[in-house]
Amino acid sequence: MDFASIFQTWITVLTKPSEATFEAERQKPNANLTTAIIWIVIAAVILAIFSALGALISNFIGGGTAAMQSLLDQADLPPEVATQLAAYMALGTGSAIGTFCFTLVLAPLVF
Repeated sequence: MDFASIFQTWITVLTKPSEATFEAERQKPNANLTTAIIWIVIAAVILAIFSALGALISNFIGGGTAAMQSLLDQADLPPEVATQLAAYMALGTGSAIGTFCFTLVLAPLVF
């Protein structure tokens, strides 16, 4: 599998979408279901990596667990709600791993 040709195909299809472009791509010898599935999996892995990085960054930008705990202490919430929110905020890295796995499975299924 030639990654340069894959990249060129994606650029061509995304920058010049037309019936002629898609017909030209369909006529290529490697235009089959197996190639399409491989490309979907590659795109899902890339999406999962970026989604996990986004989850990590949003956790750090959001102030992390310590800042959120001080906000929860000041919020005058019922104890059970505060406990649930604190547990959710403590996920941090687990949230990024969960996002990665969820995206990796869901992206090909949704496609």
